[in-house]
Amino acid sequence: MSPGTLKVTYLYHSGFAVETGGNLLLFDYWRDDGEGSLAEGRVDPESLSSYGEVVVFVSHAHGDHYNPAIGKFMHYNKNVHYVISSDLPPGAAGERLSPGMETEAGGARVKAFGSTDQGVSFYVEYAGFRIFHAGDLNWWHWRDQSTSREIDEAEKDFKNVVETLKGNRIDVAFFPVDPRQGSFYDAGAQYFALELKPAELVPMHFQERADAVSAFVRRARGSHVKIRELTVRGQSFEYRLPENAAEEGEPI
Repeated sequence: MSPGTLKVTYLYHSGFAVETGGNLLLFDYWRDDGEGSLAEGRVDPESLSSYGEVVVFVSHAHGDHYNPAIGKFMHYNKNVHYVISSDLPPGAAGERLSPGMETEAGGARVKAFGSTDQGVSFYVEYAGFRIFHAGDLNWWHWRDQSTSREIDEAEKDFKNVVETLKGNRIDVAFFPVDPRQGSFYDAGAQYFALELKPAELVPMHFQERADAVSAFVRRARGSHVKIRELTVRGQSFEYRLPENAAEEGEPI
């Protein structure tokens, strides 16, 4: 992989691997269901020894985002670092962040932003790239279950978090597109793309409904944001940093 390039691999649900410069970032990896490589959407712990630095992120304690088995990764590489939400259970390895807190780990500069569910979202500056992982941050519409007041509060809470992100360049964003929300399944992602204009947006948390991702890609055409359609474990793409990227956006 050439310098100034990220390789992004879909692991499952909201889990992704990001590789650059011989280092690895892992986000919300929990589907530890057998041996295999990143190309199969799995993390082989023994392969971690091949990376210079490994940073493991956990956005919150929900079982579809956090698996305590990731704690074993530190036994395969002394340079494994954990950056986790403050809501994880006692004993979970890592530096705990709440919204607004910042840290550095394995060469990554990290700031935790808010969520509209549990935990945090992550804004990561690494090797010149700016990466955002939403965790369970979303505009959660539950039109058939919620009161009008609850719906209004959900919209306000979501837009308030998005407002705090403005001014930060985003190269690659991972964001929920959840078909359980019915016709509003992509409202959060559409608003996020419109307001923050990431260079690339990768849908996640789509409940194994690849059709929801395909529909979102069609609906988002013309938004000037490139949508990556990763729906099979192990699918990947490469993103190259634009030459003028260093001149855009303020550091965290």
